[in-house]
Amino acid sequence: MTTPRWIGAGVCAGIALLVTCLHPKHLDSRPTAPATPPANSATAARAPHETPPTSAAATTVTGFEARIQRLKDSLAGKPPALRRQEIDEILKAWADADPYAALGFVSDAPRFPDRLGALLIPLERMAKADPVAALAWIRAHAAKPDGDILTQRLLQGLTDADPVQAAKLLQLAGDAVNEYVAARTLNALEKGHPDLVIELFGSLGKGAKTYSVDSVVRVLAGKDLESAMRWTANQHGQPWAANALAAMLDYVYRNRPKELAAVGRQLGATTKDFDAAYWQGVDPGSEPPEDLLSLMSEKARNRSIADWAIYHCETDPEAALSAIRRLSSVATQLDTMEQAVRTWMRSDRKGATAWLANQTDPISAGVRNRLRIEDLPAAERLTELAKLPSDKKADRLVASTLRSMSENSPVEAADWVTRNPERAKSDWAEQVARAYLSQDDAAAAEWIARLPRGEARDGALEAAARHWAAHGDLDIAGEALQLIATSSSRLTATMDIFERTYRKDSTKARQLIASQNLSSETCAFLEAWAAQQNRFRPDWED
Repeated sequence: MTTPRWIGAGVCAGIALLVTCLHPKHLDSRPTAPATPPANSATAARAPHETPPTSAAATTVTGFEARIQRLKDSLAGKPPALRRQEIDEILKAWADADPYAALGFVSDAPRFPDRLGALLIPLERMAKADPVAALAWIRAHAAKPDGDILTQRLLQGLTDADPVQAAKLLQLAGDAVNEYVAARTLNALEKGHPDLVIELFGSLGKGAKTYSVDSVVRVLAGKDLESAMRWTANQHGQPWAANALAAMLDYVYRNRPKELAAVGRQLGATTKDFDAAYWQGVDPGSEPPEDLLSLMSEKARNRSIADWAIYHCETDPEAALSAIRRLSSVATQLDTMEQAVRTWMRSDRKGATAWLANQTDPISAGVRNRLRIEDLPAAERLTELAKLPSDKKADRLVASTLRSMSENSPVEAADWVTRNPERAKSDWAEQVARAYLSQDDAAAAEWIARLPRGEARDGALEAAARHWAAHGDLDIAGEALQLIATSSSRLTATMDIFERTYRKDSTKARQLIASQNLSSETCAFLEAWAAQQNRFRPDWED
């Protein structure tokens, strides 16, 4: 591995010292802080005849002796107990004066609240001046995983305070650093130290490169787009190649959007790559370039047009609606046009309504019809909806209308299901039946019996089975379950009712299961579930 130029001879010497310190003969089984800190420490050893300097640091340490003693007493359980904030304040002052002494105390204390967090306070002070020394201390005094955690948290804090020193620490830490933390450091270096980004990238592991490559691409592209494209192409076959391509397309889309199609083709970008470039760099204030739209998938293309048009509908609605007609596929125009018109109506209902009334094309007519239907009373709305083809939009409106009608007039809702059994879905019919049964279970039972075999009837029967089981009539509930035509729905409802009933009366629950002609595997599963319930049942329930 080539040592980057910015580390320098002093750092290299520090690394050599680190390797020496880490040799087994220099470490006992439980390493502690050095009894005699390095010569640049505030407590460095002096000859007996020397007079201690009256520096600000020495004065500060002397001034904090009483507080340091309070800290030691508090951690030993002697009153008064210090709050966490007070502990941190003392540690910060101590670390400013003598980080080695503070580290040694926190490391060797029999107990210390959030020891790793406390160690970071002096380590951060040390790393700002000498990241090599900080990393050496971690490696000599903190075993995995604590050592890796300290290194990563130290790098995170140093990245915000001093990205250059963070880069030195990242270079030395190697695999101990999480790839996301490494990527964050490179990102912080982009603007002020772009050359460091490129130099540091080469020393990272595969995982860190994968998450950091976008920083390299942005730096290279900012200098020379052609060179950045060549570099990106040369990453083919590397684990980070896809991320490099995505970063290049994103950069071009944000900075030189008219060149995106040409750059993408030259780099062999796929439809999926162009989709991602649009979604990452989308600017709702500018219309998507048509050459890019032609390279995107139909789904992404329609979505991008819809997003842009809806965003502009309140400021320039006619241009937005024109773009929908011109650029989006016919299959999605009705939904997109409706969304755009509704957005326009929120700021100018009168203008939007007048514009829509003057349009003669089929799409506008479809939007007018949808808006008209929504303004109708619930019963008429359902009648009109039944005439429309079944699609997600219409089905959502039917479901919400039935839900509202079930709460207020379940008989009317049931009548709609009776007249439209092929359109009614299982969960719609179940919802209607549940409301009808709670109001008049005899009439609801007759209604369910008249429903033709199919999805709607199965849903209503599920509601009936649960209703009668909840009211203690398991015979009727069992009969309703047996009439459900879809085996998966019948099994789901049966197991649900068994579990609910078992908690109240295990004998009746087993009688219900015996009446359903279930497979031996299903019965064994339910018995295993019951045995599990019995294990955790409190004694007072027996």
